[in-house]
Amino acid sequence: HHSFQQHIMSRPELTGHASLFYNAKEARKYDSSSRMVGIQREITERAIELLNLSSPDRPSFILDVGCGSGLSGQVLEEHGHVW
Repeated sequence: HHSFQQHIMSRPELTGHASLFYNAKEARKYDSSSRMVGIQREITERAIELLNLSSPDRPSFILDVGCGSGLSGQVLEEHGHVW
């Protein structure tokens, strides 16, 4: 198991300026990672369930403030919602 200190240091934003890790190149890598796409899909589908938005005949307008690359928004659209 990793120690707490190792866990903290593995976070990229703690090792350098944010612009090194949050830019167009890194966003493309994130979007092409099947692991990340799967995680975002799971999280978004769970949010849809928790918010009781699963009825396809009742689309909702959803404000997504995740500041990501749009992976969650794609899932919302697949479920008939607008974001």
